[in-house]
Amino acid sequence: MEAASMPWFIHFMRLNSRGLTPTVTMTEDMPSRVAVAQFLGPKHRSGYIFDDQGMPEYESYVRELFRRVLQLPWPVSNTMPFHFARGMLAEAMGVEMNWAEFAYRSTHPHQSNARFPRVLLEFEEITEPLEPLIVVMPRVNIEGYSPLSKADSQNARRLLSNPQAHLIPTTSSPNASTARPKGLDMTGGRGKEKHIEMLPAERPSERGECSRKGNCTIDESAAMGLILLRPSFNGTVEAERQRFIAARHDIGKPLHNLRSEIAEDKDRLKFLERKVAEKISSYERASEEYGQARDLYAAARFDQGQPASRDQKTAMKRMTKIRENLIANCFANLEGANTRLASWEFKMKRQNERIAKQTTELQAAEKVYAEKLTILDNSLVHLEAVAIVLADL
Repeated sequence: MEAASMPWFIHFMRLNSRGLTPTVTMTEDMPSRVAVAQFLGPKHRSGYIFDDQGMPEYESYVRELFRRVLQLPWPVSNTMPFHFARGMLAEAMGVEMNWAEFAYRSTHPHQSNARFPRVLLEFEEITEPLEPLIVVMPRVNIEGYSPLSKADSQNARRLLSNPQAHLIPTTSSPNASTARPKGLDMTGGRGKEKHIEMLPAERPSERGECSRKGNCTIDESAAMGLILLRPSFNGTVEAERQRFIAARHDIGKPLHNLRSEIAEDKDRLKFLERKVAEKISSYERASEEYGQARDLYAAARFDQGQPASRDQKTAMKRMTKIRENLIANCFANLEGANTRLASWEFKMKRQNERIAKQTTELQAAEKVYAEKLTILDNSLVHLEAVAIVLADL
């Protein structure tokens, strides 16, 4: 199993793979920056400080989750990045978080701009899964943001002892730690959380009668057979789901690479613009010097025609010769400055054409990316519907 892959985070790091994902879930569905600041304090330059929450077991849980998700040692400054802090607050509000996908995105080369995925040294040669990670709910009271009550915080514990446990249907109450509270305001007053439940499409019954909920399309015998095959089906559905999530991430690589190239080319263009400005200034100075040399030469020629002694005429001829050489040197400098200016202007023009071409390619790539993303998202919705059907058997 490849390190830092989705299955690796699920199996070895024992991270949850269901729920909302920081950096992926829409902003209006996640806690606002105001809520995060109210939960952890104001944001500093390097992140949010997490030091004393008055609950040692919760602090230990956050530090261990930080190591498993971001594959980084806990910082000495006790700071955590914004999206991780936002995910912690959402989890504290009772929302299930997809830490596996967030870990994959945070440590993958596409996101970290490294050649290889980021993995902690102590996890590089891991052969056995880590100890189950106990989800601890903090005792928080964020006024206006509908946090869990203190009693719920003390009792809400979920042991991820089985990586496939999220596939088993639950009958917990709406106050369970993995359920999103209805009507929860997670955006600081900008909008209410919309709870959308995906259900498989209803089809007319062909055999048998509905035994539950009135939307059954198979007879009881076939349903019992599906129940017997449900474990293998669950594994297949989850494997396909993870494959689609990884593919959803990978299709963005060409777009990311193209955007990086355009950013680098724009930096190169700024450099060329500075060089062109320098060469224009050099050309203007050379042109001014050449004009001054011509004026001096004209004055010397005029003086040479005036009546004077032999020694004065000899000196005038020598001065005229010197100024002729000065004009030649200034003209050579002017030609050189003009050549250098033309060369840099050509480079800048070629760079502009290259950026324009890349911008056109980027627009086409974004269109293709949006189409592929729609197909993958629809496939994920279909798999979610299959998972719901299997859970309802």
